[in-house]
Amino acid sequence: MRKIKCELCGQRDLLKEGSRFVCQTCGAAYSADQLRRQFDLDDQAEIYAEAKQAYRAKRFKQARQLYLALAEEGDQQGAFYASLSSSQLDPAADFAPLLNQLRTALVASREKGGEGYFAFASPPLRRGER
Repeated sequence: MRKIKCELCGQRDLLKEGSRFVCQTCGAAYSADQLRRQFDLDDQAEIYAEAKQAYRAKRFKQARQLYLALAEEGDQQGAFYASLSSSQLDPAADFAPLLNQLRTALVASREKGGEGYFAFASPPLRRGER
């Protein structure tokens, strides 16, 4: 079972005090919703890692399912990678929807301050839109 941790000091010594959870090391307090979001972000990172591994192993159906789970939560990059995985299952498919999803994912990534590949790929792809 995964244990909750303090976002400030990284310690896992949180105790419930009333309706809040308080870090016994630094005193930071969290609501149950704040800790739930921490789990959701951890889960999202785990899903991305598993999906990436499936894609690299050419298990495109599994990768698509995992990316679709992220897309259902509104993750535009997840939606793009789900489409990319689908395109690997059917190479004769029309690539226009995939390119549209890529543009949507890049816009969403830029709005969030983009990281990783999307931040790197964004400028060359924007030049290609002209």
